[in-house]
Amino acid sequence: MPKGQKTYKNTFFINHLYLTTESLYFHELVHVIQWERLDVDNFLLAYGVGLMQFGYQNSPLEQMAYFFQEKFKHGNVPADIVELIKQRTDAIWSDVSTLIASI
Repeated sequence: MPKGQKTYKNTFFINHLYLTTESLYFHELVHVIQWERLDVDNFLLAYGVGLMQFGYQNSPLEQMAYFFQEKFKHGNVPADIVELIKQRTDAIWSDVSTLIASI
């Protein structure tokens, strides 16, 4: 996990020693919406399962944040971005809950 930023619920922290950009802030705001959608326990579970299955860079919640960060960098953010984040977060949670139920 990058050392320069962290998100917890509706707050994100960025170390002032690291390069900060608007797109980094946008990335963290995607996580804020994910936290809001899943709440604490489910977010931590989904994030942890994603890390264990795919590693940091390829974990689903991070992949989503990077995907929308790139859209933002290129000025191509969909008008319904919040709804898209919620829908994709729900899909990730569905996969995680199915996996947990099968254990």
